[in-house]
Amino acid sequence: MKVKIMKTLSGSDLSVQTIKVMSDTLVELSHTVRTSRDAPRVQIDSWKLDFENVSLAEILELASRTVKIIKQRDWTKAPDRNNAKKWDNITISVRAVVDNMGKRAVVDSVTAAERALDKLSPDQLEAQLVKMIAAKAERAKKENEELIEAKK
Repeated sequence: MKVKIMKTLSGSDLSVQTIKVMSDTLVELSHTVRTSRDAPRVQIDSWKLDFENVSLAEILELASRTVKIIKQRDWTKAPDRNNAKKWDNITISVRAVVDNMGKRAVVDSVTAAERALDKLSPDQLEAQLVKMIAAKAERAKKENEELIEAKK
């Protein structure tokens, strides 16, 4: 029997998931699991998933749950996540979801900074803002001094 490797997804050096289609109804899955965020990863070498007597509708239901989980991650990070109208009545391309599986999202620096600042207490946030304003003022002063020096 010819084994087709569909996709190998890398989460980190310690976590690799491999999915192999063994036949029309059998898939072999190798992956790691953690019982909690702080627990070490445990390697699971082989789970065989038998899809015999599973209808296409049931497979689509399972796939839909996975897509929902993936898209919920995007939704919870969106700045307009509370705008229900934006998230209602939409069509999600499953092809695009499949194509992006296993890829880490690239976050722009502004979004990363906003997320980091959201995690700070009010006192920590105030201290960071004071530092940022002072650094900005210092840079502006230095640039001004360089302009004055260049004009001489």
